[in-house]
Amino acid sequence: MADLLANLDDTLQNGRFRTASYDDLFDILGYANLDQIEGLSYAYCEIRRRGSAGGIARAERICGGRNLIPIPWIAEARTVLEKVLDPPPRRSYRASTYVILRDGYTEMNGFYGAYVGVTAKTPDKRLEEHLTPAHPRAAIGLPTHGICLLSSLMYPYVKVPLRLKLRYETALHLALSLAVPKVTGDIQNDYLEWLPAFQPRLMAALDDE
Repeated sequence: MADLLANLDDTLQNGRFRTASYDDLFDILGYANLDQIEGLSYAYCEIRRRGSAGGIARAERICGGRNLIPIPWIAEARTVLEKVLDPPPRRSYRASTYVILRDGYTEMNGFYGAYVGVTAKTPDKRLEEHLTPAHPRAAIGLPTHGICLLSSLMYPYVKVPLRLKLRYETALHLALSLAVPKVTGDIQNDYLEWLPAFQPRLMAALDDE
């Protein structure tokens, strides 16, 4: 069980939640803490994907008993990113996209939302700023409702070219909006002018909506 959470990126890249036993998935729900909400949520989503009414009911009981609410849309969001986003060429870049989990939403909206940003600092440093009350660079609502970085949804970008950082931020925001009920952060309003050439798979997905 702990092995599945030790390196979440490797677990996701290799589809190890899909091959995990029910016992391992239920163990994650029973023992992962709030700091591991990301991995716990993938385990929860995998149980729901398998479609066993008994398994889903047990997962709900475990999470309810621990007063933990899994992120219901995280697995779908990761799948969408894999399908529609093209990463930059592999080079050393100075900017980073980041995604922050936030709460404060209704059950209809999956309780949680995602805040998307881009920074020349480390994502951890920007998270610290966003969560600091009265910080001049904190986004509205994040000091109260921000929770943690969602490293699995910073894929496949993470590091991006500084001169194109706002385009990558916008593309990540738009891609997540295909799966996440509430996405906040800045986007470039002229994206229809450059997105088709910049991210053609994303543009096609948006046109299908």
